Amino acid sequence: MPDSTFLALYNNFRLHFTDRHLLEYAVKNGNMLMVQTFLHQTHPVQFKRGGHQLLKDAVSNGSFEVFKYLIDSGLFDNQWLVDGYSNIAYNVFNSTPSIVRMVLDPNNFPKDLVDKLISLIPVYVNNIFDMNDESLVIELMPSELPAFKSHQQQRITAPAPAHNDPNAYELPFAPHDEFFIRLSRELIAKSMNSAQSILARMDDNDSRLDGITLTDSMSDEDRLQYGCVREYLRKYEHPYQLMRHYLPFGDCMLIPYFMDVLYHTIDGKTIESYTLVISRMLADIVEVGTATQTRIVYEHLDAILLEHYPEQSYKTNDQYIRDRLFGGELYHSFIISKNSVKSLEVVKYLNSIKAIQKSTLVGHWTIWDSEYTGTLPMLEFLISQDNIIFPSSLLVKMRFKVFKPSWLELVLKNKPDMIGPEMSMVMANLAAASGRLDILNLLLEYKMDTLKEHSNHILDYWTPWQCCIVGLFFGSLW
Repeated sequence: MPDSTFLALYNNFRLHFTDRHLLEYAVKNGNMLMVQTFLHQTHPVQFKRGGHQLLKDAVSNGSFEVFKYLIDSGLFDNQWLVDGYSNIAYNVFNSTPSIVRMVLDPNNFPKDLVDKLISLIPVYVNNIFDMNDESLVIELMPSELPAFKSHQQQRITAPAPAHNDPNAYELPFAPHDEFFIRLSRELIAKSMNSAQSILARMDDNDSRLDGITLTDSMSDEDRLQYGCVREYLRKYEHPYQLMRHYLPFGDCMLIPYFMDVLYHTIDGKTIESYTLVISRMLADIVEVGTATQTRIVYEHLDAILLEHYPEQSYKTNDQYIRDRLFGGELYHSFIISKNSVKSLEVVKYLNSIKAIQKSTLVGHWTIWDSEYTGTLPMLEFLISQDNIIFPSSLLVKMRFKVFKPSWLELVLKNKPDMIGPEMSMVMANLAAASGRLDILNLLLEYKMDTLKEHSNHILDYWTPWQCCIVGLFFGSLW
């Protein structure tokens, strides 16, 4: 609503502005004019202020101009600024460079709060990097650490990803301190030796070689930059973003290095925490990596387990370990991959070592009512007898559905149990609602018994004209 319209309504109908939550709504929506107006209204009602809750609402919604106004008003318990600084920091460092600068300016906010937020900068180094503001990075990095070289001088550019953004995988900078170079060189040499020993065991008779390549895709100097950046930031940054940056290059020599680094970042160093992290790493490789990287992860894991969990005698082939490694997000990463050819190679390799995803960590809100977005070769693998990694029970749980008629027919002919009863009903409802008679025809042909069994539920959702369409073209099903 334009400010002028709001003021006209407010000035003429002020007596009707009596909902005590209006100030709260204005804060949550970041509407400065409404906040200024409602905060100082005393007649006909004074709006609910609620201690420091409005401050929390402003922060949670990223309304830092409103947040500052509320603080400056002197009407709130500013002790929360110190007690709740971790909440404020999370929202500040997940915002924009301009907001970061505004909030960290002691002229804008109390010095105690600013000092607390500055103390948390090491926790949010990752977020600061993601803002792509080099001057902000220079301003905020701890002064006692060695300086960064400009990204104009040191830059690694990966192959352009599917969305054709040539800078999508650009390392912003790398440190040039001799200590970090020496340390990184030793760690990376160890990692490369481990990777090369695994690759050396591969031969032409290896039935799992499909998609595995030994091509050098990165120079030793580029690998060294990754090590330097990671060791430089060891106390300040979680390595996951750097690893995500590395994977699309297709190089595999630093995989053992990242696996070791990830171990040292998890809380408690438990096998449950570590396998969860490696499961996520495998999901990332399915999305943006290669089959070679996958094999390095799987075969190097035994060395990690032996080194860090010697008393438990864990092995990669233990069912407990495999269930944790291959649970989670493999299928989701597979169907959203921008490089379907390489992703399919990774999945086929995992399939060859009898990996089975039995559950998912992907929230239902990300998969409900989403159509299959993969390619035809990916779909052909899913419906093949060779597919054991993504069983039909998982696909039913993931609410698999497809609306391209030729693809739907392929599924219904070869593996109809991929589409469960609930999804059959959902697809019938959607097809009827949109007049997709081709989809209805296929569902009635291959899922007749399912639709009959749940017909009452379907009719609950179909309008009379939708039922007429079905009746006209297919006769009386019920």
